[in-house]
Amino acid sequence: MRRGRSLSLVIDSAKRSDLDLLMRSAEEMLLVATDESKLLALATELLGGQYGYGARYVMLHDPKRHELYMGGSSGEYSDDERARAYRAPEAVGLNGACFLSRQVVNVADVRADARYIEVLPSCRSEICVPIVAGDQTLGILGLTSDKAAAFSSDDERFLQTFARFLAMGLVHARTHQARHKDIAELQAVSEVARRAAALDLSATLSSVCDSFRRLTTSDSVAVYLWDARLERLSASALSFDPELYPTEYEQLVRAQPLILGEGMIGWAALHREAIRIDDVAADGRALAIKGIPLGKKSAIVIPLVVEGKLVGVARAVKMGVRSYTDDHFRFAQTLASQAALAIAAAEAHEEIRRLSVTDELTGAYNTRHVMQRLREELEFGRRHKDCVSLLVIDGDCMKQVNDQFGHAEGNRLIAELTDVMRSALRVTDVLGRFGGDEFTIVLPRTCSRDALNVAERLRQAVATHLFRTSWGEPMRATVSVGVASSPQDGMSGDELFRAADGSLYAAKQAGRNRVVTASAVA
Repeated sequence: MRRGRSLSLVIDSAKRSDLDLLMRSAEEMLLVATDESKLLALATELLGGQYGYGARYVMLHDPKRHELYMGGSSGEYSDDERARAYRAPEAVGLNGACFLSRQVVNVADVRADARYIEVLPSCRSEICVPIVAGDQTLGILGLTSDKAAAFSSDDERFLQTFARFLAMGLVHARTHQARHKDIAELQAVSEVARRAAALDLSATLSSVCDSFRRLTTSDSVAVYLWDARLERLSASALSFDPELYPTEYEQLVRAQPLILGEGMIGWAALHREAIRIDDVAADGRALAIKGIPLGKKSAIVIPLVVEGKLVGVARAVKMGVRSYTDDHFRFAQTLASQAALAIAAAEAHEEIRRLSVTDELTGAYNTRHVMQRLREELEFGRRHKDCVSLLVIDGDCMKQVNDQFGHAEGNRLIAELTDVMRSALRVTDVLGRFGGDEFTIVLPRTCSRDALNVAERLRQAVATHLFRTSWGEPMRATVSVGVASSPQDGMSGDELFRAADGSLYAAKQAGRNRVVTASAVA
């Protein structure tokens, strides 16, 4: 661990990576994603207005002519007639390299890159990001700067995420423009899109079910979501006519998860094929729900797929043989396309929200969230004249494990170490991973003596635990812990972190596998 680090520098997020701004951008793009030109204009404008980028553009792919052409631009590009009319073969220039490789192309100095084709004389550095939907590259998102090396790895990560949202919007816009011709379709899709703009999965699923029922005049509609980890399809939303089904109907449907290929729902998911069944009982693919006979019913079952990835299945049922018309089937497929995008966006938002405050490997909070909680607890402590303590923890043997057995084994050990520490903490304590095998723990309303007891309990829990190994023999591990408490060791997050970090350093120097408080170091 490097000494003298400022925690605020470690967790500081650049404006362009701010999650809230990104989510607002996604919401705004979803709201205009029925019109491709408006979507592109908004996307390029957002990159300047909200994130401060300079000249930005979107090149779209013309598969018939094998060319890339300017689809939308803002900043200096929008003022240049040559830039607005720019069109080039799909394999030419930095855009062509990005298109062919489907990888980010980030050039620090375009003058030194032979692939560069000058469009703006002021351009010094340029970044190109592919806009990809499934196996299709829809175009290129590009930004230029008059400064060399203007785009960092953080910019690359942010722009890739932004491009994924833009790809969803483009797919949606093109689907909408190609299929949505009926007023009823437009109303139903608009309702789903409105709910989807809030990126609320529960509300989106409810809207999808209600819109499907209304659009197809169905008696029962269910949306099943695909859980890739469990490899199951589970009913996540249901809308039905209570006069036609028993009171326990919803409970029965939700209690019957399906595997791929099982029943008509599993069949549609496995084959990625929409089906209309004129007589469910005679079809042979349907499974009866306990206590509810198949009877004389018709069904429409449509897999929800986005960029080649299975999201779930929408299932509609209506009393009577041959109850669904060709228009019902077409309407359902149109709505399913929108529903798949809406559900995927809502699921992505929930995952981003989870990852925005947690570490993916361990499930512990990330440093940014821990720092925010530390500031909140310190402010609470100041108002109520109460203590707050901070533990900084470092594993004592991780380098040996990584060197001897590899990083995969090291990662497994870190995940297990996190679980052991979590079991030794209180529900109110805030455990975060700082990086590698380094952790921080905020102890709200905890003064120095109690903090020392918590730290010692945690140290002992790790030292006495037998860790699993890939080679079969359990191993032991230890941690060193630095402790600092407010108000005596600091009143701000940075002050408290430096004090605890210094204590950790003292624990390491004193032989490891021990707890040292800031008061003992001072």
